[in-house]
Amino acid sequence: MSTPDPLARKVNPDSLVRQRLWARMRKKCTVLAE
Repeated sequence: MSTPDPLARKVNPDSLVRQRLWARMRKKCTVLAE
């Protein structure tokens, strides 16, 4: 997803999505570990 939109770059939703995905994976991992 390459958008020339400067606003999209400022907000950078991709990083937010990645953070959410990582949070989910970490939760799953901790649940499996426990």
